[in-house]
Amino acid sequence: MLIKDRRQGAERVLNKSSLAGDLKIGCKRHANVFLFKITKRFRECDAKTCQSARAKRRYCETTEYLILISGRLNVITKDPKSQLSFTRLKVCIGPNFASSVEQNSSETDPEESMTHFHHDTPALDALLPPQMALKSEEIGVKKANLDLVSTFVLGVLAGAFIGLGGLLYSVAVTTEGFEIAYGVKKLVGGLAFSVGLILVVVGGAELFTGNNLIVMAWASQRISTAKLMRNWVIVYIGNFVGAIGIALLAFLAGISEQNGGAVGETMLSIASHKCELSWPQAFFSGVGCNVLVCLAVWLCMSARSVTDKVLCIVFPITAFVATGMEHCIANMYFVPAALLLENSSGETYQITVNAFLFKNLIPVTLGNIVGGTVLVGLVYWFVFLRNRNQPSSS
Repeated sequence: MLIKDRRQGAERVLNKSSLAGDLKIGCKRHANVFLFKITKRFRECDAKTCQSARAKRRYCETTEYLILISGRLNVITKDPKSQLSFTRLKVCIGPNFASSVEQNSSETDPEESMTHFHHDTPALDALLPPQMALKSEEIGVKKANLDLVSTFVLGVLAGAFIGLGGLLYSVAVTTEGFEIAYGVKKLVGGLAFSVGLILVVVGGAELFTGNNLIVMAWASQRISTAKLMRNWVIVYIGNFVGAIGIALLAFLAGISEQNGGAVGETMLSIASHKCELSWPQAFFSGVGCNVLVCLAVWLCMSARSVTDKVLCIVFPITAFVATGMEHCIANMYFVPAALLLENSSGETYQITVNAFLFKNLIPVTLGNIVGGTVLVGLVYWFVFLRNRNQPSSS
């Protein structure tokens, strides 16, 4: 009964508005003005300042009205200015808006709602960068608040997925008996490795390097430093477990023996090179790598379909792999896989646990954090979200 009364009150707000007719027929200019006015009204009716019963009733009516129009307004107002106005509206409403929609969407009659709006075509356009920033922040809040067991299991899956990408890369760049140009071989390897992040993003998993973007929610003070570090530590450990699991699986499956043992030689060569890097090389390779990885994840925030996500992932990941940059989670697969082969074959390479940890994993991890958090996450937060609590100049 309460929901029905609130909906009726919202409809009264709509009917009393002189802009209601223009909003129904999709007048862009008037819809923009209406967005500004309804946003201003919502600020005035903030629940924290609702002292009187009348103010509380007005707040509920306004909230219900926003829920009724939110799903269709972005379709009605297609021009960029209207989309930016809609983004500012969502910023003004804040995190409670999404939960309000979820709670009330099942109780709102779709046929009744359609009597007021005649444009119900789902939007297929990619999200704009301001909307991507909001989406990234909301996802960061959800990731940071995920329970420990789920976070760890999803971390194991992500490590395994990246390990599978690394395994495919090792096979793809093995060209024993067939000469191929260096750049072409690296390009093919990059395309093969892209499978790892595609599985993470589309399949659903928690990858440490991608989760560096949670810093956007932290910068907006939506999550605490403790929750940020908790997520990173749990996911990092889970990624390590999953990557080592794939290294062990590849060893037991004898994949290194393919092509007369050439695949195994490739694995050993890759790991040996990684353990010979200097600290500056490893660190700055890690910075460049995670800039591209987080840009791939950032671009996925604009995607509307699986195809969009795949296309957003392939090119940045191919770029980082082809240029030889260092990814800490991928290295959790490459080096342990080579250590297993070296111990079984008896051949001597410059691959040791100490070299792996202190010459590669630690500096690469630090570089990944700097590249993902500072050069991507905090940059986009500064551009699109730093002024979210300030009133619009319009």
